[in-house]
Amino acid sequence: MIGKLNTIPLENVNGVGKTRKIIFNSHKIYSTYDLVTIIPKNYHDYIISDIKNAKNGEIISVVGSIHDSISIIKGKTMYKISFLLSCKNEDVDIILFRSEVGFYNNFKKGDNVLVKGKYFFYERKIIANEIKKYNENTKKIIPIYKIETLPDSIIQEIIETIFKEKKVTIIENLPKKLLLKNNIISREQMYKNLHCPPSFSDIDSSIYRLKYEEALLMEYDIISKRRTLKREKITFDMTKVKHFISKIGFELTSEQKE
Repeated sequence: MIGKLNTIPLENVNGVGKTRKIIFNSHKIYSTYDLVTIIPKNYHDYIISDIKNAKNGEIISVVGSIHDSISIIKGKTMYKISFLLSCKNEDVDIILFRSEVGFYNNFKKGDNVLVKGKYFFYERKIIANEIKKYNENTKKIIPIYKIETLPDSIIQEIIETIFKEKKVTIIENLPKKLLLKNNIISREQMYKNLHCPPSFSDIDSSIYRLKYEEALLMEYDIISKRRTLKREKITFDMTKVKHFISKIGFELTSEQKE
């Protein structure tokens, strides 16, 4: 049963059609097990900042509602998108520069949005690098996978579905006593935290588990190879050895002769 779960094709998961299957396969990802055991390259941090405590020049993520209509001004090479954001009884100007604006036509006055960018305290503005609609289910930490044409948020949703629908089994490879003694999380929890992290501390505990596992398995491999290693017997030409000893200008001890 475990073997079958580990070889479930990705196309059997909701959200994976023919196009996405081809993209995953090009990265040697064929099954649900292949996907959940890849390690994210990094993480998008959307943890909400308290704008009242934000410092000048700091990169922050804030949530608020669009206070007025969005202004879109076309420049020579870029569009300037701007609006006023109401954030915890404070208003802050949001400015974003983009080469295209189609996506931002979906935003309107009153929408709750998450804005991430550089905060300018004295001007009460944020030069944003990202804006997206916000609700209670918006993820605060999103893994970065660097799989072309597939948004990281979509990959995360597919992996969440795999775990939720129990379409993969992660086999534990470390002794339970060892995990309890060293306060190490299970292998399954490690992968869940890496792909759907509640916090960055959960990512840290998962990376610790991953490094511990790699180091321990490497040590097991070295010990195993040592046990199977056979030393070749060295044969000596005793005539040459005796001739060499006779040329030495001192008497060898009994231990040296042996």
